[in-house]
Amino acid sequence: MIVSLVVGRTASASPVKWTFGRTAFQQNARILGNAPARHNARVVVHDCRDEGSLECLGTTPRGTEVCFNKLVLAASRIVIIGSVEPHYFAGYTGGRKSILPGVAGFDTIERNHAFAMDPASKPGALEGNPVHEDMVDAARLLADRRIFTIMTVLDAERRVCAAAAGDIE
Repeated sequence: MIVSLVVGRTASASPVKWTFGRTAFQQNARILGNAPARHNARVVVHDCRDEGSLECLGTTPRGTEVCFNKLVLAASRIVIIGSVEPHYFAGYTGGRKSILPGVAGFDTIERNHAFAMDPASKPGALEGNPVHEDMVDAARLLADRRIFTIMTVLDAERRVCAAAAGDIE
């Protein structure tokens, strides 16, 4: 299990397990059951600045060199669990943001986020939004892997009020 954090924030597996043990792991228990424990899943915190943990796959049409965590690249299947809400320059959070910036390298994130200066990069906008479209192009570099998403919409008390699942596309 790979946990992605905000750029600049790091954590050891112990605090992450404590934090997520009380929140995300419990919220996702209905979905995951005891599968992580049954399979001796280890928790790895992605560090976007650890260049040794990254491998570059290619470049998006907008010129973003795309480097992802090697553990993700070693997987034949990827399951993303997250929530969807408006995002101030990527349009919305959700699936492709779990890939970029989620498990991407710092330089990849920085190049992608530079598109936030474009006026088309705004909340609720996907079509024509260069940040969103660059994220989608980056995620498509993983096309040889199956990427399944489970996305939720949370209410003001952070309770699940809607959910959807399926292929990332």
